[in-house]
Amino acid sequence: MTPTVAVVGRGPIGAATAHRLAVAGVRDVVLVGADDAGEPAYRSSGGSVCWHRSDRVKAAMIRRTAEFVRARAAAGASIRVRETPYLFLDSGVLAPALNIAAADLVDDLVGLAAGAGVSEVDVGTVGAVE
Repeated sequence: MTPTVAVVGRGPIGAATAHRLAVAGVRDVVLVGADDAGEPAYRSSGGSVCWHRSDRVKAAMIRRTAEFVRARAAAGASIRVRETPYLFLDSGVLAPALNIAAADLVDDLVGLAAGAGVSEVDVGTVGAVE
């Protein structure tokens, strides 16, 4: 069977995209991961999000991301998260921010995606997409 959508990449963006597509009712979503020799970069990332932006649309999107992560953690998801404000030295602004263990978030998103019907495949290194 050919999937309706194949999401390439099992990192934060790929896992979130697969989950949202499935929740939106897209059928036959496949999350394509790769068992690479090294650890994915997000595994050692703190995943900080700060919504202090001059662009209000970007600030709102980042704030919604933080709210989603807070809600998942409050619901019992195993996501290590802590409030860590940023100090912008050029302006003297102390802005709210959230530090997220990216690996925890990805694991949770992949679990949510699986629960919504997304299947995972490992095809090794993806060389091209048609």
